[in-house]
Amino acid sequence: MRAHRIVYRAVVMMVTTGAFAAAGYFGGLGLLDYQNRAQLRDLAALLLHRAEVEADFAFVGLSNLVEAGVAGCDPSSLGIMRQQVYVRSTINDIRIVDNEGRILCAAFPETLSFDAEATHPTRP
Repeated sequence: MRAHRIVYRAVVMMVTTGAFAAAGYFGGLGLLDYQNRAQLRDLAALLLHRAEVEADFAFVGLSNLVEAGVAGCDPSSLGIMRQQVYVRSTINDIRIVDNEGRILCAAFPETLSFDAEATHPTRP
């Protein structure tokens, strides 16, 4: 009888310990999942905000070109375009295109050879 109590207590203790260990393990997984999701939400919000700010800066830079009357490929216009690329890190290059999508000029024409195919609109 005494041996049965010892075995019973040992079994109860092992089951209880196993239950607490399982609860701790799955609780830890749940907590890590919650924290990871919270960090991803925060990161997504931060990236969206940064993208909005960058788009605003690019818009301001292009608006400055319109206000300066840049509409062609003359040396003065190209100089103003280069200045905007230099001042605004969000703008990598500025190009003047015609109605057909052909590039007439670029602030930095040496970049045209890298992406000539990507700049032309696809034809149906």
